[in-house]
Amino acid sequence: MRSAARPFRMADEPACVAGRRRARTLPAGFTLFEILVVLIVMVMVVGIAWPSIAVIQAEYQLRQGGQLVQAKLAWARLNAIESGFVYQFCFEPGGQRFVVLPFEQHALFAQASPGTRAPQKAGGKLPSAKAHFDAAASPASHAIPAEWLTGMADAGTYSGVTCAAPILFHPDGSASAATIQIVDKKSRTVTISVRPLTGAVTVSKIHGGTK
Repeated sequence: MRSAARPFRMADEPACVAGRRRARTLPAGFTLFEILVVLIVMVMVVGIAWPSIAVIQAEYQLRQGGQLVQAKLAWARLNAIESGFVYQFCFEPGGQRFVVLPFEQHALFAQASPGTRAPQKAGGKLPSAKAHFDAAASPASHAIPAEWLTGMADAGTYSGVTCAAPILFHPDGSASAATIQIVDKKSRTVTISVRPLTGAVTVSKIHGGTK
């Protein structure tokens, strides 16, 4: 008696036929031409967007400079209140450096006594190499003598720096009225303002700029 015909199944296909069938169902890979097209499009997109990215980065660095100066001015005020000495903030017109020091001569060289600490001194630099303190807004007036920096870290970095008239902070929290402008190579400017009555320090939005 003949056995009943068995239905044809995929498993009964010859291996070569099954392999060709699977190959037709697999997604094709990218060709070299397609990859090149994608790369060209990506380069064009980056090229179009780069000027905007560069502007955002430059403005961020300029804003960082303003915030750093704001923080150091606030630190000078705090030291004046805590120590009882008048403190000064001196910056370099046309340059990037600044220092925070006691203003009175006897405080500059005061030593710590038991239970107290010596008057604090600090220096700093703007974070962007493309920004500087505006010399037109605050002309230079004097150089910092090396002996003023005695006991300060990296004193040699700031010795001889020519500074604008110092901004003073008093033990009662008040300060001399002042504005400091930081400008970059594209003429973008940020202004730091000190209020005389309270010694509060504010930073403006970024103004100006050229293409």
